[in-house]
Amino acid sequence: MAIDVEQDPSGPSEWSSAPRIWRSGPDQLRPADVFLWRAARGPRRGSAPLVYVPGLGPHSTNRTRWERFVQRVEMIPLRLDREVWIVGRLTALGAGTTMASLAADHARAIRSRFDGPVDVLGESTGGSIALQLALDHPEVVKRLFLVSAAVAMRGSGRAAQREVGRSLRAGAPRRAAGIMLAHTTRRPLQRRLLTAAGFLLGRVVIGANDHDLIAEIEAEDRLDLRSRIDQLSVPTVLIGGSDDGYYSPELFAETTEHVDGAEYVALPDKGHMTVTTDRTVAREIRERLREE
Repeated sequence: MAIDVEQDPSGPSEWSSAPRIWRSGPDQLRPADVFLWRAARGPRRGSAPLVYVPGLGPHSTNRTRWERFVQRVEMIPLRLDREVWIVGRLTALGAGTTMASLAADHARAIRSRFDGPVDVLGESTGGSIALQLALDHPEVVKRLFLVSAAVAMRGSGRAAQREVGRSLRAGAPRRAAGIMLAHTTRRPLQRRLLTAAGFLLGRVVIGANDHDLIAEIEAEDRLDLRSRIDQLSVPTVLIGGSDDGYYSPELFAETTEHVDGAEYVALPDKGHMTVTTDRTVAREIRERLREE
C-alpha cells in the first residue's frame, strides 16, 4: 500500500510498504514506494484536496525534510487555496519503466488516501504522468491541470532530454545539468547563461539519483498519447509558455484540440520553468478550482 505523510518525521525513520522499503540516512537510494505527503492544509478546515505531481529534479522523491521544504517553496507562486498533497516518487526504478506503470503507482497512492476522485496538477514530467493517469485511471482524477506538459515530446526538446540521459550514463552530471536548464527556453542568450549555470551547479540541478532520473527520462521519451488523447474524459486545462524549449505552442494546442471542453492557456514570452512565476497561472487554476 502507499504511505501518506502529513508532517516531517523527526530523527531517523523507516517508512515501509511492501515490497519496497526506504530508510533515512546514508543509503537514501534504496527502493521505496510511491507515497503522498501533505504540503499545505488549505485556508479552511476540510478544504478539498489537490494532488501535485512535480517534474524531474533533485527533490522529486520528497524523501527528506530538505526535499519537502524545497517543494513547498517552489509551490509558493501558485498560491493554491487547497489542501495540497504532493507525490513522492518511486525510487530504484526497474528497467523498462513506463509512464503507464508510473501512473498506475500514482493511482494506487491516490486510492489509498482518498475516497473519491481528486483534482490533479502535473508540471513538466509530472504533467506527462498526470496525463497518463487521467487516461488510464479517470476514476481517481476529478479535474486535470497540466503545466508545461503535452501529449508527447518531439523535436529539439526530445533530443535534448535524450542527451541529458546520455550525459548521465557517461558520468557527466554537470553537462547533463547544463543541457537540462538550457532547453527550458528558446532564447539563445538565456540558453548560454543557463548552460553555464547548470555546469556550475551540477548536482544541485540534477540530483544524486542518476538511475531513476534516466529511467524517467526514457519513459517520457517513449510516451506518445496522440492516438488516445480524444479519450480523455476529465475536465482539462493546459498552461504553456511560448518560449518553452521542450514543448512548442503547436504541441500544446495539439494536446487539447481533440479533447471536449479542454482549454489551452498560452503565455507569451514564458519558458518551461518561468511559467509558474506568471500570475496568470495561479489565477487560471484558482478560478477553475472554485468551479465546483
